[in-house]
Amino acid sequence: MKRTFAFILSLMMALSVLAVGLADEAAAGDEAEFVVPKVVPAKGMEDFTGEWFICRVVCEDGKVIGREEMIAEDNLPDSGVDITITEDRILLFDMDEDDGDPIIKPEYVPEDGTLKLVNGRDEPPVLRMNDNGMLSCFVQLSEKVQYTVYFARK
Repeated sequence: MKRTFAFILSLMMALSVLAVGLADEAAAGDEAEFVVPKVVPAKGMEDFTGEWFICRVVCEDGKVIGREEMIAEDNLPDSGVDITITEDRILLFDMDEDDGDPIIKPEYVPEDGTLKLVNGRDEPPVLRMNDNGMLSCFVQLSEKVQYTVYFARK
């Protein structure tokens, strides 16, 4: 349980550092290049399975931060894969697991075509399919810090 809680906190902190720390650095060209896709219901769990990488972060004020900027600005390693989704587990970044239960379990919600990241929180993060094939996840750290992370398939 301690490991799960520590991981959730580190993920939220990492995403907040990426988005907040780079918000002022986003170039005007990036904002014009990225068209925010529309959310559409996934047809099934199979739409989510696979390897994904963060390609953009869109801040509440509309600023767009690209992957290359995140990696360069924060000296992050580029593993190429940020999230791996299978039928029974979700691995974020290059996280290692025990031999025990998965830290994050996927829960497909057929009523709205979304995927919950069941991680022990009362309100787990939710991945949504987009009309351009990307996944998106809304992250709200506080009333003032909120953004949407977009993932593209590897």
